[in-house]
Amino acid sequence: MTSLPKFIIILLLLVCISLVCLPYLMYWYGLLKLPTLPEPPITKSLSMKAKASIWQKYNGKGRVYIEPFGPYDYLEILTCIANIPSDDEKPAIISSCYQQFPGFEHVMNLVEQSMGKPLKKTSSRGKVGRANQQVNGQHWLKLQDIQQIILFSSQAIWISQNWTTDQILASLKL
Repeated sequence: MTSLPKFIIILLLLVCISLVCLPYLMYWYGLLKLPTLPEPPITKSLSMKAKASIWQKYNGKGRVYIEPFGPYDYLEILTCIANIPSDDEKPAIISSCYQQFPGFEHVMNLVEQSMGKPLKKTSSRGKVGRANQQVNGQHWLKLQDIQQIILFSSQAIWISQNWTTDQILASLKL
């Protein structure tokens, strides 16, 4: 084999490895950029009634348990949401995507309460907010918005993996 085919094979291999590692690289980048990692509340176990109340308030279904999720799980949920036709964007349908991982919606609400929403949505008239730019009918995010999404998702993943169900539920505002 000459050196050019070897170079192409190595380059393709590096691209494939990079794509496989990209979700974890973005997660770790987000953790490094967070000013501090969120501290779980010092709380004893919540009563079953309190757990059930908070669980239901934030659209929890089934058993009160928050399943930890990772970067690939997060991407799976975002892909589910992205595949919803624009005319069907109803909270119930989006919530069905969240139900793939019990407690996902609870963790997202907790991060929204602490950091705010990751992006400003476009208005119902189709105008684009300051956070997005429109080019040829497509919405493009600015680098600052992408960094905000990475920070938001990194914090959500970290909380789901390092806090208990009781700590997450106790942190949610009633």
